[in-house]
Amino acid sequence: MVSWAEHVAMGVRRSVNGVETFFVEAGRGPPILLIHGWASSSFSWRRLLPLMAERFRAVAVDLPGFGLSKPLKEGFRLGPVSAHLSSLMQSLGHERYAVVGHSMGGLIAAHLAASDPGVVGLALISPGFPSEEAGRPIYARLGESRVLGKLLLRVLVRRWFIRRALRGACYRADVVDAEMVEGYFRSVEGARDSLLAGLTLREEFSMDALERIAVPAILVWGEADGWVPLRVGRGVAGRTGWRLEVLPETGHLAQEERPAEVFRILEEFLGGLSW
Repeated sequence: MVSWAEHVAMGVRRSVNGVETFFVEAGRGPPILLIHGWASSSFSWRRLLPLMAERFRAVAVDLPGFGLSKPLKEGFRLGPVSAHLSSLMQSLGHERYAVVGHSMGGLIAAHLAASDPGVVGLALISPGFPSEEAGRPIYARLGESRVLGKLLLRVLVRRWFIRRALRGACYRADVVDAEMVEGYFRSVEGARDSLLAGLTLREEFSMDALERIAVPAILVWGEADGWVPLRVGRGVAGRTGWRLEVLPETGHLAQEERPAEVFRILEEFLGGLSW
């Protein structure tokens, strides 16, 4: 399995509009941007990345303020972050590309698909859309207060808590090993401001944005996702008509738990796009 150090060694740092941005780019073929979720980084794609590289030019990026990427002066908000990612892809020569987003990264991916005409397709893995079915988690309410939010982050940014959270997110606890815990810890140890802003990012997202997405889209969901329940996915699929793929015995981290199955779904979907 790829360690944090090995993952970092595969990546590069590039200045994008004056902001140092870390990403890993691998493979040949149509370009695919991979956007990680909250409390994470491009490290979360390490199991899926080599599979994606067999068919596509995969770009796994650290969102601003997470992992090894520097924060944006505008802060961690949907508009500036989406514009930053669009600029990254343009700087790499990818004028037309597809987007894959996980959890919080799904919100950003959807916003990007609704706003960037260069996006040709959208794949969302357990996206953290605002939903009555999902409720409003306590950490999001705490995030509205910087004082309470900072106290919360003192607990969150600890290896023992990250291990516990990862095991809770996965259907099978044995997926979580020491290297995984270390990688996720490294992803967030310097990301407190972005973590705090990310707690309330879904409050900024409007579900009306889904109606502005004109490109093909697909939803991938773990049947046992306890963080963003499958009923949220069924609701989004019913509203949009998007195809919903459900993975049995899978939690919130499908790309970590079942990378081969996720790749099979993505390969079929992305391979059928018009580039």
